[in-house]
Amino acid sequence: MLATGTFLGHVVMLDPDTGKPRLEIRRAHRGPCKAVTLSPDGLMVASGGYDSLVKLWNMCGQVKHVFRGHTSPITAVQFCADQSMLASSSEDGTVRVWNVQTGAMEAVLTGHVGEVHCVSFDPTSADGRRLASGGQDCRLWRWDLLAWRMRGVNKRWPQKEAHHPRPIISLAYSPDGKCMACGFVNGRIEILDAASGAVVHVISPTRPHRTFNNTVAFSPDGETLAYSRNRDVAAINVERGEVEWKVGVEAEYLTSITKEDPRRHPC
Repeated sequence: MLATGTFLGHVVMLDPDTGKPRLEIRRAHRGPCKAVTLSPDGLMVASGGYDSLVKLWNMCGQVKHVFRGHTSPITAVQFCADQSMLASSSEDGTVRVWNVQTGAMEAVLTGHVGEVHCVSFDPTSADGRRLASGGQDCRLWRWDLLAWRMRGVNKRWPQKEAHHPRPIISLAYSPDGKCMACGFVNGRIEILDAASGAVVHVISPTRPHRTFNNTVAFSPDGETLAYSRNRDVAAINVERGEVEWKVGVEAEYLTSITKEDPRRHPC
């Protein structure tokens, strides 16, 4: 399933093979819905909007939790591998980590200068201990929550930070945690070695001056990288670097691509 958010505040689920809508949650947020992600088991979807709220939904379109704490629009949301935690980034300059079961806020990570545009859990850390974030300050930060908790609330404790020449708009780990995809404001996408930070592959837009890269997301097998640019959603084969399909949709933002067994859905 492919999850997208729209300028009208809707959350839309698309068939990843055809691009056709399968579920639409209308007016999920007041104002644009910029951040959407599916849970690893495909039974929940989280969304974040310009209303500064993070919401958790079931696949019937019913809200399970509303997470409050951010003071500016939400830019990204993501589940950790065991889906016990949900991370969100915001234009308020923070990354927040939420308990999916209780709805409690577990951590507030500060350190970026300016807006934080993206956040992604390291899939090799199933309990959500490690995550990365990127922002307007052109920095990619990697966080260790255990070290952060030992240092106390609101103390920055990046495991590693790297400086890039332009703001980082989107970020995603590959399922095996070996690679990271970063999307930049000019539409350029870089695939990095997660351990060293070295650039291993570059996907450049044909018209960079007319392109704005919103989001990137790997498929569960790591063979496909989905991205949204302007009003197009597309999927490329990572090994060949070829576009497998592209569809023009109302959604400006795409943040998750995953597959699930529809027989598990109660609706």
